[in-house]
Amino acid sequence: MPGGESTTIDKLLRAFDLRDLLMERIQAGLPVLGSCAGMILLATDLVDGIEGQQTLEAIPMTVRRNAFGRQVDSAEASLTWLPDGSSMRATFIRAPWVESYADEVEVLATAVAGDGVEHAVAVQYGSRLATAFHPEISDEAPRTPAPARPDLTWEQPTRAEPSDDVWEVRVEAFWDGVQRDDVAGVIAGAHALAEARPAGDAAALYEVASAHDYVGREAEAVVLYERALAAGLGGRRADEAVIQAREFAAERGASGRCGGVARVDVRQRGACTRRGGLPCPRAA
Repeated sequence: MPGGESTTIDKLLRAFDLRDLLMERIQAGLPVLGSCAGMILLATDLVDGIEGQQTLEAIPMTVRRNAFGRQVDSAEASLTWLPDGSSMRATFIRAPWVESYADEVEVLATAVAGDGVEHAVAVQYGSRLATAFHPEISDEAPRTPAPARPDLTWEQPTRAEPSDDVWEVRVEAFWDGVQRDDVAGVIAGAHALAEARPAGDAAALYEVASAHDYVGREAEAVVLYERALAAGLGGRRADEAVIQAREFAAERGASGRCGGVARVDVRQRGACTRRGGLPCPRAA
């Protein structure tokens, strides 16, 4: 389980119906390593999690989210790797720590934090390991053997079209994470999102169009908006698609025409609002 944003990973695991599957596999003996956000996801209990945040409940411990402080408090520290007594450099990036743990959990490393208290920052519970730091970016990664399970195989979940509720969660998670200056990332993310829907799906085309619009690729966006409308896009999204396409046409001096969408009646100009608090792409 990688580092990153534990709340977003949690949302995506549930949106893509992976949480229960992962929990089952881990309980069955699948070895797992969680670093930073991964440590949070493996805990049974959280402190300072957001409302409704869930975990994989894999290690009987309580983890405090963002315990070491904000992003500006990120730092490196020297640790003693308790299994063999070796020293290592560890990188903490807006890191958690372990508040408490069951007797069966082995502490592999500790660190003294800003509160002056020594906290567990690496633990092992059978074939489940968790670190508050990022071992993957250190030249001195710890070496702790974990039970291998070559008998375990990963079965690809059956792919099915997500329900409308699941689709909306995925869309919200995507737009929560977009960064306007990452043009390639926004476009690639939108296409990856759309792959969950059938080819030519109106809702998927609309989100891809919005991504192009959001990063300033208006010409491509208009084509996709029109395809979405032709595929049966309805409701608020249809209104927004027409508004965006008409504005683009007006900017290009198209005299009120934008492909096949000029005849659609749009009355709610103020209804155009991106999810997650973001302004509508063309209005931003």
